[in-house]
Amino acid sequence: MEAKRGLVRVRNFEAQMIMNHISSDPGQIRAEIEDILSLIEKNPSRRLAAQPRLHRLLSALKSAGEPIPLDLLALDQKLVDEAVEDMFDNLPV
Repeated sequence: MEAKRGLVRVRNFEAQMIMNHISSDPGQIRAEIEDILSLIEKNPSRRLAAQPRLHRLLSALKSAGEPIPLDLLALDQKLVDEAVEDMFDNLPV
C-alpha cells in the first residue's frame, strides 16, 4: 500500500509540474528544469509526460534571453521524436 501511495505522489507531482504557471525568472525556470530532469532520471517511463512542460520551460528560458544548453535542446527533440513514434506505434493496422 505504501508503494501505491508513493506512486500517487509521483503522479500528482508530475501533473502539478505540467499544469503550473511558468515563471519568467530564469533562476526559477532552471530549477524547474532540474526537477524535471530528476523526475525523468528516477522514473524513465514518465519521460514522455514531462516533455511538454520541458519544452515550455526551454521556450520561457529563451524568451528571457538566456542561452539554452544544447544537451537540453537535444533531449527535448529526442522526447518529441519518441512521442511521435509512440503515437504511430499505437495506430491500428
